[in-house]
Amino acid sequence: MQKLTKDLVDDVTSAQSLRGKLPGIETFVEAVADVREAMEEARIISNVRSIRGLNDSKVWFQRARVPFEVVAFLENYVDHNFFRDPKFYEPWFEKHPEYCTGKYKGMKIGK
Repeated sequence: MQKLTKDLVDDVTSAQSLRGKLPGIETFVEAVADVREAMEEARIISNVRSIRGLNDSKVWFQRARVPFEVVAFLENYVDHNFFRDPKFYEPWFEKHPEYCTGKYKGMKIGK
């Protein structure tokens, strides 16, 4: 089996490489983009400083939606605590904004 490098993990889990292999990924990515846009509009309207975790009003904002297959891969082949440890998920989300429903840590998300 090929050694899992960061580049390989990034390639295998990108929505672009999953097109044609994971049914419905295009619709999934479009839905995440719609949620991200709605959350950004809500942030502007409500003047919330951050849309990551709990805001000042103690309202939880979701940070991402990741397909089960991608979660299973990351937790089974990279680290079983992948989404519990920021040292794993922060850099991964920086490289995969297609799964993020909100901006955080200065993330640059384009359309």
